[in-house]
Amino acid sequence: MFTTFSLRALVDDGVRTNARIMRNGKVLISMMTVTLVIVHMNLMTGCQTANTTDVSIGKVSHQSANTIVSALFEASVGGEPGLLIEKQMDKQAGELLSALKGVHVERLAEGILITMDAGTLFERDSYGLHSTKNLRALAGALKKYGFTNTLIEAHTDSTGEEVYNQSLSEKRAHEVEEYLLREGIKSGRIKARGYGERQPLTGNNTEAARLLNRRLEIAIFANDEMKNLAMTGKVSNFTASNR
Repeated sequence: MFTTFSLRALVDDGVRTNARIMRNGKVLISMMTVTLVIVHMNLMTGCQTANTTDVSIGKVSHQSANTIVSALFEASVGGEPGLLIEKQMDKQAGELLSALKGVHVERLAEGILITMDAGTLFERDSYGLHSTKNLRALAGALKKYGFTNTLIEAHTDSTGEEVYNQSLSEKRAHEVEEYLLREGIKSGRIKARGYGERQPLTGNNTEAARLLNRRLEIAIFANDEMKNLAMTGKVSNFTASNR
């Protein structure tokens, strides 16, 4: 089998974006400044690599109003600088694809969106981490690519009280944030938020649907320093040490 990214172009009517389909870390198709009038488009679902790296947790179909999707598009600069940033994000996404197990990795706008099943990190109704292997690998990538920022968002299904779900999601997001800080990522590079049951990927009518909604999402995008470097074309400096 070959490795793929699951790519979704998630934009509002009239928004222009650059989207890439990748295989084994190499760009196969580049759709530049294409005006998209659909809300979301799932071009591929994740497959397994020859070394059994699974990069899909199922279909993930964000709504355009989801805050993490908006954040990635708002962080984009466009033009030639944006293309340079995308090139570096392609490289980083390829490395994450190899390092992370059982998660959904995709390139979106000029950044990366990672979706993790909450059950791979937390026990049911708990915010204590019971597995940190993927987070440790993520921290390593963030250290290597020091000119990026990270947004962490935690979500629940609609089972139980809304207030409880909101609190649980906030605690989970901050637990992941605290772990990355302990791994040496600077606090200025991370923001963590919980949204409870307010941003579902799908309905909550079945256990399979609720499983998709119980998730942790992590967006990686260029910080201001990286954008300034892109403006000057200094792409070789993008993998500077942790900042």
